[in-house]
Amino acid sequence: MYNPNIKRPNQNLFDFVIQNYGSLDGLSAFLKTQSSVTEFASKDIGTVIKTPGNTPNANKNNIQGNQITIATSDGKEYISNDYSDDYNIDYFI
Repeated sequence: MYNPNIKRPNQNLFDFVIQNYGSLDGLSAFLKTQSSVTEFASKDIGTVIKTPGNTPNANKNNIQGNQITIATSDGKEYISNDYSDDYNIDYFI
C-alpha cells in the first residue's frame, strides 16, 4: 500500500520532503520535528514519519496521486547503458 510517510531504501531527507510537501519549501516545517538533520538518516527503513504543516499543492497532489516514490532504489547496483533493466549492458545496432 502506498504511503508517502514511510521511509524508503536509499531515501534521503530531501527526497522525503519533496515526496510529502511537493517542494523543498516544506523542509523548514519538517525539520522542526527532527532533533537534527542526521536524525532522518538514522531512522530505519519502513519507519512511518509524521509530516506537520503538510498542505496540499499541485506538485504534492501530482506526486501522491500518481504514487510516485522519488529517488529510491531497491539496493541493486546501477549499470550504465542498461536500458532494459535486466542488469546487462545493452548495445544498439
